Amino acid sequence: AELGPILPIQAALTRYLAPIESQPPGEVDAEAARDLRKRLWAPLAEHLSGAERVFIAPDGFLWGIPWPCLPGSKKGAYLIEEHSIEVVRSAAHLLE
Repeated sequence: AELGPILPIQAALTRYLAPIESQPPGEVDAEAARDLRKRLWAPLAEHLSGAERVFIAPDGFLWGIPWPCLPGSKKGAYLIEEHSIEVVRSAAHLLE
């Protein structure tokens, strides 16, 4: 699935992670979380109908995304509540 331009995704990730990485940690930017879901999960979701377990092999800065913590399809829900999400190094890692 095409995820679109990289810069808006990086900007949303930076906004999302900033309060988490601050000392003391702050509240997650809900708008940035929804933006990440829209830009990253929505293009994939249309191909995952009925999938309970999802394997993601992110590249580059996408490793920094806390995939299971992205917003779910229902208000107040998270992806981890809807899918078992496994982040792997590569597709070859699935064979190990």
